[in-house]
Amino acid sequence: MRNDDVVQPGEPGSGWRRSPLFSHLSPEQAEALRQRMRLEVFEPRRRLFAQGEAGDRVYVVDKGAVKISLERDGQSALAQVVLGPGDVVGLYPSLGPGPRDSTAVAASEVVTASILCAELEQCHQERAAINFGLAQQLCQRLFEFDVQRVDLLMLDTAGRLAKLLVQLARRFGAAENGTIRVQLALSQKELGELIGVSRDTAGARLREFAERGWIAKAPGVLHILAPEELARRAGPSKSIVD
Repeated sequence: MRNDDVVQPGEPGSGWRRSPLFSHLSPEQAEALRQRMRLEVFEPRRRLFAQGEAGDRVYVVDKGAVKISLERDGQSALAQVVLGPGDVVGLYPSLGPGPRDSTAVAASEVVTASILCAELEQCHQERAAINFGLAQQLCQRLFEFDVQRVDLLMLDTAGRLAKLLVQLARRFGAAENGTIRVQLALSQKELGELIGVSRDTAGARLREFAERGWIAKAPGVLHILAPEELARRAGPSKSIVD
């Protein structure tokens, strides 16, 4: 982490309990591991780490949303995925030495619990369970990327954007006056990158949704006005409300 990326001490929530890092530990082991972790608060758009930096720490998202982006061949970074409570950020350095393979930036106010990879290695008694949990997270991440690949082939642009908005609303939305408020520091360009289209194309689809009365936009905030309509456009089994 850069020295100018100032963090503040945070208060733990319950998000860390959902992490696969803890899912196969006993309650006593999980609490002992959490006590060894450092709580930090990142303001929106604050960077957790950058691609290419030494990866010496693993983060678990306790509260908020973290945007993961990837740079290739000197081109500008492309948004890949948005992670939330329970997700492990900076997964690969925990599985072996090497630089960060991506950049992580807070997309809202984020609270994380982190631990040095070297210290994680010292958790001998819990190591097998922790490794199994990390492997599960890696498999889940790979599965999600496979789903995105299929979506590129099977869904049109509007369907992919509707599906993304449904996912963001389910994970990060809050009920507000009969609507769902999603407050994330994601630009129109980044929304496009998450579904594999240009900024202009994403903007055109967002305007279509707004004209239909499904959403309303404001700087840094998206209101889902007609969640079921949006879910239907996203495809089968994409309801925002379980």
